[in-house]
Amino acid sequence: MAGCLGGESVAVSPSQRMLSVLIVDETLEGGSLLSAELQQEPGIRIVATTTSTASATELFLSFRPEIVLASICLPEGSGFGVLDRVKRVDPRCDVILMTRQLNPFVADTARLLGAVEVCAISHGSSQIRELLRRLLADRARGESGRDGIST
Repeated sequence: MAGCLGGESVAVSPSQRMLSVLIVDETLEGGSLLSAELQQEPGIRIVATTTSTASATELFLSFRPEIVLASICLPEGSGFGVLDRVKRVDPRCDVILMTRQLNPFVADTARLLGAVEVCAISHGSSQIRELLRRLLADRARGESGRDGIST
């Protein structure tokens, strides 16, 4: 795949539960911008934003989000480290890695290690929003994540 999964927009009913998301970005500013954009999506709740692998692990253990969005390049560690730590604690958690330049080798490696997808963030958050909508719709149908069926 050359980016995040696309797909049609999915309407979320008000009674549907929220999809909790932890953002691990290379800068606090970038994480805050992404958080603000994603919080506008129905059914998405951002639980925290951080820039380091260590604090990502602590926040993951505290909030137990269903989705972790992690930049591959971080000031302290890498998105691969976040992926590894999250999957050791909860193999069913969906981890999406983000990068400025999508490289097929990196994307394939990330998926082999358990990432749901690798998204190029060079053109904003539209791919990430679409993927989250798709995961939310899958959750509503009981098709992925912590509902017992792997992605």
